[in-house]
Amino acid sequence: MRFKPYTTALFFSALTLILLSGCSGGGSASGSAATPVPSKMVTGIAATGAPVVGTVTLKDSSPVSVELRTSTAVDGSFSFNTTDLTAPFILRSSSGGIAIYSLATDSGITNITPLTSIVLSTANGGADLETMYAAPNLADIKAAAAKMPDAVAALQSTLDPLLKQYGVSGNILNSPFIANHTGVDALLDAINVTISAGTVTISSKVSAAVIFSAPCTNISAGIVMIPNIPIPAPPSAQLDGVALYDANCSWCHGSLGSSSKSGITTVRLQNAISGKVGGMGSLSSLTSAEQQAIVTALNPTAPTPTPTPTPTPTPTPTLDGVALYGSSCTGCHGALASSSKAGATTSRIQTAINGNVGGMGFLSSLSSAQITAIASALATVSTPSLPPPTPVCGSCHAIPPLTGQHSRHLSKNVSCATCHGSGYSSTSFNVATHNNGAKNVASTIGWNATSRSCSNSCHGTERW
Repeated sequence: MRFKPYTTALFFSALTLILLSGCSGGGSASGSAATPVPSKMVTGIAATGAPVVGTVTLKDSSPVSVELRTSTAVDGSFSFNTTDLTAPFILRSSSGGIAIYSLATDSGITNITPLTSIVLSTANGGADLETMYAAPNLADIKAAAAKMPDAVAALQSTLDPLLKQYGVSGNILNSPFIANHTGVDALLDAINVTISAGTVTISSKVSAAVIFSAPCTNISAGIVMIPNIPIPAPPSAQLDGVALYDANCSWCHGSLGSSSKSGITTVRLQNAISGKVGGMGSLSSLTSAEQQAIVTALNPTAPTPTPTPTPTPTPTPTLDGVALYGSSCTGCHGALASSSKAGATTSRIQTAINGNVGGMGFLSSLSSAQITAIASALATVSTPSLPPPTPVCGSCHAIPPLTGQHSRHLSKNVSCATCHGSGYSSTSFNVATHNNGAKNVASTIGWNATSRSCSNSCHGTERW
């Protein structure tokens, strides 16, 4: 990190401490001298929008509760050595005379914000949080610790529209964040949270309009009033993390490309600064946004490779069957619209070519695709409708007919015209009336088509 022109001995002394500690954690509960990072630390950020600059206290769950006290760094970060303490731990801080609370189920990151106060109040059944901290009851603390995960999930699910508006992601209790007016910090900049008489109320700092209200014991019963959500402020200008690293960190940790601190987290950097590890307390003048920019530079995102475009297959050209017919077929079969080969199939055309039918062997140079195109063109030509051919005399029955009573009548020399009218004989018939398929019988002879009987002066009643 950045050094001032001290003596050579002081420089190497600080460098030795850095190498021993690895800039990987915070200091003791008092935030004093640089020491190796303890294995069990409770760290986090205390913020109400702006970072809390003041005191954070912690009480453990020993039969006689042990209380630790530490000062926050300028970015609101804090750290406690809890190696010899009993989890879970109640945390308390205050800003502007308003106390905020949290509960750490074990070592690790636990933030303290107005939102964590809501979570703890829900897990504690709506009981007063100041009383819970001032006079802790071991059974109540353990019961609340067991309910903390469900309380976090319920609050984040219920406040989802509000959290999404500010781009808040991750666990509001345990996920690392920095007080840089983005994400959860931007949300805390925009809202007021009050917990009174067992009721949680979230309102806009700008308009004082109520955004959310619910009983602490049933946080899911509340509804976010979306129209009352204040519009997030536009993001601030992007800081140059590479330049900040070069000016403050390269002296000890080498150039950015080969830095010994590549991959460092925000919390790890904050703990090292607030714990003055290896003389890094000199960097306390860096804002939380500048620290985040350095961390971002130490965690470069690999560029997304440009996908190799899938080659587009060259489309098969569409053959013009009409043109092919015109150049190959019209000489023998006439124009397409009146072609004598309308409806000819690909197979039929290919067979004719293979067999040199009508001299078509000369078309063997046509490809199968070209022949198919010609067949497709011929399929569009309508085959003309022709009238049915005139039946040949005798196609229906013999002349004279041999059906029914024809033979009996003929044997008695009854002429065809007697029953069928003028124009009929044993060798000819009336085409105009008989070819229509009707059995034409003169109406005067007493023929009954329904009963197929005939009653007249020639005989009584005879059935056909």
